Amino acid sequence: MRGDPWWNLLWRSISVALAFWLAWAVYMVAWIEQFYDGPLSMILMPFMAAIGSALSVLLSLGAGLVLRFRPVSRLWTATPLWAGLMVAASLLLLAFGRDLGITSLGLDPESGRSVVILHPMAALGGYLFMISGVANWPIPQRNAA
Repeated sequence: MRGDPWWNLLWRSISVALAFWLAWAVYMVAWIEQFYDGPLSMILMPFMAAIGSALSVLLSLGAGLVLRFRPVSRLWTATPLWAGLMVAASLLLLAFGRDLGITSLGLDPESGRSVVILHPMAALGGYLFMISGVANWPIPQRNAA
């Protein structure tokens, strides 16, 4: 790590917290769009979303260790453009992937009819890449005073 260790710790803590809350929000939106089993699930689902989001952020931080190797680290930390593109592409995939034809057939449990949904691997990949881009956001350098 470069620079002031306290600055690095503060920045990484903020990016991990933002990644967690973003993951939680996306998880909850996906749940609201798909399932509702009554008041009990409405009470328990935010806790399940927190557990799933925490595990997803930990997985993303583990995968982000690859970004610490010298050749990759130079490219990744040179500009936040790579992380921003990663997050933007993931959000576009999650928002418009079904319209772009990245689909699968699912079953509506209430009606028993087949419905076209975003492919599950595309949804999971977009979710994890989005979280990884935010959690591993490059640390900006402070100007020495």
